[in-house]
Amino acid sequence: MQSRARRRASGIVVALTLVAAATIVAPAATMAAPVTQTVHRQLGFEANVPFDESDSDSEEVCLPFCVDVASYSVHAVGTAHIRVALGVDVTFSYDPAAVIPGGNVPISVTYTPTDDPGNEVSINIEADTLSFEGCVVEVICDGGTLNDVTLAQGAGSFTAPLGGAPAANVPLDSDQIILSTITGEIARAEMNGSLSLGAVAPGAVAGLGGAAAVVGVTGATLTSPLIVPGFGVTEWDAAGQTNTVSVTLPATPNTTVTTTLSPIMQWLSVSANAAIDVNLSDFLNVFFDDFSIGVFSGSIGSLLSSNGVDTLVSQAISDLIGFDPGVGANIAAGKLPFPLTSPEVANVPPVPSIGSISFSFDSDSDDDGLSDGEEIGLGTDPFDPDSDDDGLSDGDEVNVYGTDPLDPDTDDDGLSDGDEIALGTDPFDTDTDDDGLTDGDEVNVYGTDPLDPDSDDDGLNDGLEVSLGLDPLDPDSDDDGIPDGSDSEFLQNAVAALGADAFKGNGHQTAILAQLDNVEKRVSQGKVDQGLTELAHLREKMDGCGTSADNTDWIVDCTAQVQIRALLDLLVANLSA
Repeated sequence: MQSRARRRASGIVVALTLVAAATIVAPAATMAAPVTQTVHRQLGFEANVPFDESDSDSEEVCLPFCVDVASYSVHAVGTAHIRVALGVDVTFSYDPAAVIPGGNVPISVTYTPTDDPGNEVSINIEADTLSFEGCVVEVICDGGTLNDVTLAQGAGSFTAPLGGAPAANVPLDSDQIILSTITGEIARAEMNGSLSLGAVAPGAVAGLGGAAAVVGVTGATLTSPLIVPGFGVTEWDAAGQTNTVSVTLPATPNTTVTTTLSPIMQWLSVSANAAIDVNLSDFLNVFFDDFSIGVFSGSIGSLLSSNGVDTLVSQAISDLIGFDPGVGANIAAGKLPFPLTSPEVANVPPVPSIGSISFSFDSDSDDDGLSDGEEIGLGTDPFDPDSDDDGLSDGDEVNVYGTDPLDPDTDDDGLSDGDEIALGTDPFDTDTDDDGLTDGDEVNVYGTDPLDPDSDDDGLNDGLEVSLGLDPLDPDSDDDGIPDGSDSEFLQNAVAALGADAFKGNGHQTAILAQLDNVEKRVSQGKVDQGLTELAHLREKMDGCGTSADNTDWIVDCTAQVQIRALLDLLVANLSA
């Protein structure tokens, strides 16, 4: 039988390749920018403080009976409306590199009073009624009443004082009020005074001076500062001061941690003085000097206390944290907490709902199963669940599969780690089925099964078929009725691919190919035993190579002989099966 044309192959793949699983070496932790958030709020309240003040005097002569030569009385009833709105910036900051399971995360909290547009304090003192009566010799009496009279107004724009900052003073301004009757002008009145707001130094108990807040945390454990389980108090004694709140994260990274400041208040020592100056008409000045009526003087805290505000606030604090550390007593002493209320700058009394400022961060910002700190340490992106875009989350790569979350193809076989997991191939082994083809080439180039070394079950592995020019997806590449693994064609292709210098003499390559043709003919005729006998004779012509060929070997290049001998043995095994 004349030998058919043979396919040439570029090489013969018979070796088993083992690829060790790659070990992920985490890069040095990168410097992460702090996460910072600033919240602006206003602390304060609006209060309507009632007053009911009067003054009177008389001059008498006894001859011997006592008679009032002249007398007067003044009565003012109204309300002082006070609005305080203190601007403040609260800035939170933390280092995301510290966010690791079970780790301690310091959260910086900075308190900075601000001078906001508009007035921090405004006062409007209104008299519902202002009445005056004057009498001469208890016979001639005259007077009158003014309704809805603005006695005084005041406003101030400033930054709330903290620490050594000077007190803020708000002057009161008043128009002159003329008290007239049908007999003419009997008096003129105007109000004067001021409101003073000064810083309060820290006291023996944290939170009763400066600016203070009760700190609570959810999603983590508050470790500092603590006063009762789960709560702490932080106090700022100077503008722009930064305090630290420390929290310990749970062992699982996928949680939201929220730090809440509630209540928040800035303590100020508040005092006020307001009086109505009365200038009498000439005929009354004959008997009386001009005089002043005090509307209020001293601490506004005492006015609030007289209306029960200290008790109400004390109870509100107790309801929130379980006890009052001294807030009510401080109010009664004239030190007022200007709170963050909800809504901001609400009316008191009654005591409004306490406002809060919260700062939250997700310990696993991209929900990939790795905390932000772990990702920063590894060099992955804490805001991208799949940093290398290989179809596997960073957390699964590190915690489940052990692949490299920074390399989409850990074993560099042409298949992404995600594709390998989906297919069932080994992302650490370039050739999962050890057939001599990389997993990527099997899927992307040849279409063979990367999990089956012999995709067409013809007795030859896929890599060998490709190297010898056979079709790894066709069990009978030449359609001669003999499966490729039992067809000497693959061995002929390998022999034909060798150079002439691999053979002992010029005719040995031709002789081998001729014998293999005979083997193929015997197999096609069903005479497999005869084919095996011929192969055994041929095997004797290439069994000498250890370090060198012997005299009977037809292939003297030992590397080539070993390769051809292995293929011959494979053909024998397939025919013997």
